Amino acid sequence: AFGYPATLRDEEFDPEFAIRGLAVDKTNGVICKLSHLQRIGSNYAYMGKKALSAEKIEDLYGEFRTVSKGDIESMRPLDDMFAMAEACLIADVMHVLGTKEDTYGEIYSPVNVVDDVLSAVREVHISGSMHDAVLRNPHHYIIPSPNLYMMLMKFKQAGKQLFLCTNSGANYTEKAMDFVLGDALKGNSWRDIFDVIICSANKPKDFFYSKKPFRKWADSTNNLSPMPVGSLEPGTIYINGSVHALRRATGWSSRRVLFAGDNLFADLVEARKYHGWQTACVIQELHHDITVQNTSQFQQLHFLRSSTRELINDLQKAMEVKRLENLLESQSQSSNAVADSTHGPGTLALGKPKYYDAADRDVIHKLEMQLQRINHEMSDSFNKHFGSTFRTDGSPTRFAFSIRRFVQ
Repeated sequence: AFGYPATLRDEEFDPEFAIRGLAVDKTNGVICKLSHLQRIGSNYAYMGKKALSAEKIEDLYGEFRTVSKGDIESMRPLDDMFAMAEACLIADVMHVLGTKEDTYGEIYSPVNVVDDVLSAVREVHISGSMHDAVLRNPHHYIIPSPNLYMMLMKFKQAGKQLFLCTNSGANYTEKAMDFVLGDALKGNSWRDIFDVIICSANKPKDFFYSKKPFRKWADSTNNLSPMPVGSLEPGTIYINGSVHALRRATGWSSRRVLFAGDNLFADLVEARKYHGWQTACVIQELHHDITVQNTSQFQQLHFLRSSTRELINDLQKAMEVKRLENLLESQSQSSNAVADSTHGPGTLALGKPKYYDAADRDVIHKLEMQLQRINHEMSDSFNKHFGSTFRTDGSPTRFAFSIRRFVQ
């Protein structure tokens, strides 16, 4: 539909390529990882499937690799699970199109590529074709979670009221929840767990900002009731709605609501900023990072990095001591030469004091290169393309910083 080469179909989806929290620069076509200071990671940027060198990144974004406030608008955040697939598709399209030196000899516009990919993804959502594909083969796309049922029941036993709020439609939610909870339901309906069920909520735009009323979903006809909704009944699915309508129907106080979600900006930011809800973020990457950090290989690398840093620090201190000693000796010789010149003819020729030995500088350089290799190997342990979801060049990523800011 968009006129792209048919060979794009031959590209195989690589689930290991992207991580959550990346950004795509629509102007330059660069997929990158940003720090909380909006600096691009020195080794975490790709154009298509080609990794950019540190020198190339500096050519595009300057010596400090900082994205200015004006340029940040061109950065499309890739913060949710769907966005990881978007990043892979964007990279595949740019890889196939190439540059004017590559296979197709075409010049493409990164802005057009990103916009086309996002339009295609949006169309898949709106048309329902993605949901249909998932429900035809749920074992391939959905991971059952029987422990989820026990956790929800513990909340209910503690006297908590539970509500489900999703952008997915009613039919998809019904079948997906049945599959996720599986045998743990023991023939019961998942609807009985929740006091309020909201589908097609259109978060964040409508649900958090509008005053849209709820509409009741009629199971028998799969249609919406035109009657106004005054109260919300347990076990009934409601469509659309808003926080305003939810608060009016339930009387729930904002300060007593804990809202959990896996989409930081669609679920949690506005809930926290605009309505004062307590928020909890579901981050499966945290389990992955902790697992990696607990491996013997990673711990050995961590020890080696610490030892190398200490060696560099000790050598630099020793070199500084030597520099000061040489400086004092030079000053002493200079003073003696001045004193001698006042008592007779002749001068003392002094060369430039030698502060550092070439051998010392060479050792420092080799240790720093070794430290760089260790850091790269540790980063590759999380993801060979973009490293950890939470750190970049020793700083928190923009994604990690946003979690700390909006999830509490």
